[in-house]
Amino acid sequence: MPAAASHREHCERNVKAYDTLGGDQAIYFEWPVTTLFYAGVHLAEEYFARLSTPLHSSGHRQRLQCLADRAPEAAMKLAALHDASRLARYDCAFRAFKESDVLRLRDIAAREIPRALRLDALTM
Repeated sequence: MPAAASHREHCERNVKAYDTLGGDQAIYFEWPVTTLFYAGVHLAEEYFARLSTPLHSSGHRQRLQCLADRAPEAAMKLAALHDASRLARYDCAFRAFKESDVLRLRDIAAREIPRALRLDALTM
């Protein structure tokens, strides 16, 4: 089971990937949106690793359920990132994303999920 610090490192790598892909100024939003979701994934896993009895989820469904049981607000926020990521990647809806949408998703990943999990906010 990876340590909390390892998940934070992966989270920060996703933030760097978001920036590298152009972030909210990107030409194509599907991959910046996806990196925000995966930043959220690693925030959830960091939270799980910090529990008195650490756990590690085996997939998105289990992660969302474990999060819903312990931190429902964070679970709703992560589900929003998951839905946006799926829309961007699979439903050919990338054209539907505007800069304001990406900024909102960035706020969820950088501030709202960390706040709900009592973790340090992300610098983006």
